[in-house]
Amino acid sequence: MMESHLTHEMDAVGVSDVINMEPTATPVFEFTDYNQRIAVACLLAFIFVVGIIGNGLVLMAVTVSRKLQTSTNAFVVSLSVTDFVTCLVLPFQISGVLSRTGWMLPYALCNIVGGVAISSAIASVITLAQIAVNRYVIITSERRRYERIFSRRNVILMVSFSWLFPLLTMVFPQAIGYGRIGYTNKYKLCLMDGNHDYALIYEFGAAIIQLTCFIVITVCYGLIYRFLQQKMFFERCPSPKFTSHGGNTCRVVPSMSSTELSNTQATRESFNEMSVTEMNGNVIAEDTAKGAKLPTRREVQITRNLFYVVCGFFVSIIPYAIAVSIPNSGKVLVYLGVLVTASSILNPIIYGFNHPHFRVIFRIILRCDWNRIPEPSAFLRALLGKR
Repeated sequence: MMESHLTHEMDAVGVSDVINMEPTATPVFEFTDYNQRIAVACLLAFIFVVGIIGNGLVLMAVTVSRKLQTSTNAFVVSLSVTDFVTCLVLPFQISGVLSRTGWMLPYALCNIVGGVAISSAIASVITLAQIAVNRYVIITSERRRYERIFSRRNVILMVSFSWLFPLLTMVFPQAIGYGRIGYTNKYKLCLMDGNHDYALIYEFGAAIIQLTCFIVITVCYGLIYRFLQQKMFFERCPSPKFTSHGGNTCRVVPSMSSTELSNTQATRESFNEMSVTEMNGNVIAEDTAKGAKLPTRREVQITRNLFYVVCGFFVSIIPYAIAVSIPNSGKVLVYLGVLVTASSILNPIIYGFNHPHFRVIFRIILRCDWNRIPEPSAFLRALLGKR
């Protein structure tokens, strides 16, 4: 009788360990302070509301206006989708944080929530690296080379890679038994089980991916900055008019600081055909097959906005990465994890305030004045009953 009762208790303990994914030893840290758990839940709820509305606006803006349907914005949309999905599962994480009895919903749902959190974080970093490469090519290369590299097919392949790679390398192996994703009593969240034998492999892999993307991003934006610095002599043109030299009349090169450069194909091609040399203190423009590339003010502004997104993301993730390597930083890790999640709301905020086209379309959408959408897409025209 006593042996049967003891066996029953051991079985119960085993089931509990499987559900909560914690070792039998008492953890060094456990997020038990309920007042702080309420505070974390409130922060996550705020991120959920702002993230769903903000990223939803980005996705809707690109959907209803052809003006925003560019190759660069394909990556912006991919980033917004990762942020939107991250925010979408936050209510389930909130329920885990506030629960006094552990995970109360179906356990398979916690697997999904944890998998989404992992794959979205990795996909975001990869997408930011792809955006950096995109901006480097469009700023420094000829139009034809840019269109060849970022063709419709290649963009689809790049975006697909940013999603499939983390799913196939970080989530799927754990789903079939090479690791575990689920509810942790330590943090009261659906995450990867850090106590599993394979956990170190996944953590090392994630660190390598993030470090590689960080290097790519740093190099690309560094080269962009260097390129733009070299082209600043366009703004230091001594006169808006050019004289003839050797019987050949030179074209006028508008100053970026005084004349708004158009982003039309004709303007882009005309600048791609120009090279600039300096003779006797005067800047002379002459046509050549190896023309110097002059990026438009709009391209520079878009690049600057995307750089702000990258900076915001790494400002949020670097403190977390440092804290992970510090022993007994469990409580700090919880709040830094919330800061990492908060990066999901940066994209729409930066675009809403800084990008002229997104800002205009955001206002039109919020006013529900659909007839004023610039260059309405076929989808919007069908909804409005227009041909």
